[in-house]
Amino acid sequence: IFARQIYDWTNLHFLDTDGLYFDHLSLDGTLDKTKWSYNTALMIRTELLFAEILHDRKYLAQAQRSAKAGIERWVRADGAFVDNASFAHLFCGALIKLSAADHDPHWRAVVVRTLTVLHEKCRDPLGHYPEFWDSFPDKPIDKPGLRFQSSAARAFFEASSENKNLSSAAP
Repeated sequence: IFARQIYDWTNLHFLDTDGLYFDHLSLDGTLDKTKWSYNTALMIRTELLFAEILHDRKYLAQAQRSAKAGIERWVRADGAFVDNASFAHLFCGALIKLSAADHDPHWRAVVVRTLTVLHEKCRDPLGHYPEFWDSFPDKPIDKPGLRFQSSAARAFFEASSENKNLSSAAP
C-alpha cells in the first residue's frame, strides 16, 4: 500500500521522541521542528483509518499515544487550547474520532472541556472567537476573521455530530 509507505516515511522524518510531529521539510532538506497541533491531528486521523482498514491495533495504539502527547502539549490545565484556531479544531476533531474508535470517553471529555472554555471565556464581548483558543479578550477583537469563527463552528459541529448528548459544549 502506497499510503503505508507515506505513513512510514512521515514517521521516520517527522515524528519526534515526544510523540508529536514536526512541521515540514524545506526543499533544501532542512527540517522545520515547529510543532503544530494540526500535524499531530492529521496523523491521528491517518492512524485511525489504518486501524480500521487494516484491522491492526498497533495503529490505534499509536493514535492514542499521539493524542496523549498532543493533550500534554496543547491543552492547558484550565482546558484552554494553546494553538491557532485553524489548527485547534482539527485536533479536537481527531480526538472525537479517536473516542468513537476506542470508546474511551477521556478524549471526548478533553474536547468538551476545551470547547466549554472556548465558548464561555474566549469570546470577545461581541461573541467573536479569537485566533488563538487560549486568548481571553476583554474588548472586541479588531479583526475577528471568518476562519477563526468557522474553526470554532466546525469544532462544535464535529463534537455534537458524534454525540447528540453533547449539549454542555454547544453554545
